[in-house]
Amino acid sequence: MELLQHGKVYQNPELSLTQLAKQLQTNPSVVSRVINQGFQLNFNDFTNQYRIEAIM
Repeated sequence: MELLQHGKVYQNPELSLTQLAKQLQTNPSVVSRVINQGFQLNFNDFTNQYRIEAIM
């Protein structure tokens, strides 16, 4: 999820799965599946994890 790390899109409090999928030029179900299978997290927990790590 290079876009999240380097693009820091997680800083947008209004970020949605649909918005992230648009930026990645794919559909939300693909992004959701990658997050669920690759990280064992849902989208909200995944983005919140980035937000927490950014302030530590």
